[in-house]
Amino acid sequence: MSICYLLSMNETYNLKAIILKREPFREHDARITLYSRERGKLSLIARGTKKTRSKMAGHLEPITLANIMAVRGKAFDYVGGAASEKCFQGVKGDLEKTGVAGEAIRKFSSLIKEEEKDENIFGLFLDFINILEEEKNKDFKLISGYFMFKFLCLSGYRPELKICVDCGRKIEPGGNFFALRKGGLVCKTHNCRPDLHNHKVSDDSIKMLRWVSESDLSNALKVKTDLKIDGEVNNLICSFTNMINS
Repeated sequence: MSICYLLSMNETYNLKAIILKREPFREHDARITLYSRERGKLSLIARGTKKTRSKMAGHLEPITLANIMAVRGKAFDYVGGAASEKCFQGVKGDLEKTGVAGEAIRKFSSLIKEEEKDENIFGLFLDFINILEEEKNKDFKLISGYFMFKFLCLSGYRPELKICVDCGRKIEPGGNFFALRKGGLVCKTHNCRPDLHNHKVSDDSIKMLRWVSESDLSNALKVKTDLKIDGEVNNLICSFTNMINS
């Protein structure tokens, strides 16, 4: 009985996906975690990919954009065929970029829910990997930070950046805090104390956070700021991400 005939006996579906993770499964197989445009985050079994002669293994490496034919099975779905569309060698061949991408993928994967598709998030994720691939001079951690912030905004965790979360008044320049537990800015009249959950934030950093949340990723990265603002913004984003991820 041919492989094509066996596949036709089962339900198949096609995916355009970014491979997030590959881990061993049984003796010769692998479990592939991916984020797809059509179905969101999924886990599929790739049969025989640990064998040295496997033709499919190279198309299912982490940080790869691939077109996948998936087959629905009784216990789990599995990969019926895969063809890589883009391998992002500019990321995989750079240790710093690989580390930044790996950490972003780890956080992304821990926050994204199974089988909840969102084409905007898929597009953002693909933009992030493409920008990281092409970028030579920008701070790679800042690119990752902007990506995570936009991802959180799209996922329903958008912080309040225009009015005070305590009193509801418009945020005015000077003396404001980013209150992590409250999910946004607190104005100077409420006298927050700097600690792990309350970060004093400059007016320029507030402007940058607003710009990142409202523009696409490539436009956000075109804005030129000094290293101090970059560091403050990235620290706020990391703290906000860790708070949500804890």
